Amino acid sequence: LGGRTGSNHAKPFPTVPTAPPARKKCDRGEEPARDSTARSAAARPQTHRGLRACNRNQTNRLTTAASASDALDNRIPSHPNQLNAVNAGWFSLVVCTLWIETEMELQPAPDWETATWLNTSAPLTLEGLRGQVIFLHAFQMLCPGCVSIAIPQANRAFELFEDEPLAVVGLHTVFEHHDAMREPSLRAFLHEYRVRYPVGIDQPGGDDDPIPRTMRAYGMRGTPTTILIDSKGYLRRVVFGAYDDLRLGADIAALLGEISGVSV
Repeated sequence: LGGRTGSNHAKPFPTVPTAPPARKKCDRGEEPARDSTARSAAARPQTHRGLRACNRNQTNRLTTAASASDALDNRIPSHPNQLNAVNAGWFSLVVCTLWIETEMELQPAPDWETATWLNTSAPLTLEGLRGQVIFLHAFQMLCPGCVSIAIPQANRAFELFEDEPLAVVGLHTVFEHHDAMREPSLRAFLHEYRVRYPVGIDQPGGDDDPIPRTMRAYGMRGTPTTILIDSKGYLRRVVFGAYDDLRLGADIAALLGEISGVSV
């Protein structure tokens, strides 16, 4: 890959003798997510490690396609003069639109295990939302990708589909910095970011397990994670990282079409 400055002569990215830029991911750092769409990390190394989500264990390298990913890291310049040599469109594509998508055979979505609920007068359950499409948005308030991309996206979906049988539900699932992200801080955060949809606080893991229970039940790799559940309660889409707006809208429309019998 090479950057373009507007001339007809493309030059390779300069080698940067510094450490790779810090990740804006909160990734659990476990095994790569299953992907039955054949868009594996080995085939598309640039999608294996998005730059705007939070890995469950930032200190560990992901094992699949690590060498390819590291090569990509070293080709992203950090000096302002070097950035000028990078085609803005390509750089934006790499930084802002990466996600890891997991599709699976239809299976019932696991029940949510939550400690408390905010922005709702009563706890939400999968059974109580049966008949609606569920847009489950798992986040942490200290996750950069959640704050800059996923939360605004969930807010837009909540407003755009307000008259449709779509339930936008937030899940604050904390696997790091637990003391800094407790309920009082979350309440203030939701107010500041004008989050109006219901938000459940994931039940902490037992026996000193740092991974919350719902996160573990769904096999989430980190935050943000978007989960689409159809009106019958089956898992239909799991996306870790930034979920393209057009793709998300198309997926939601298709699931809503299943309710009305309209094919999209």
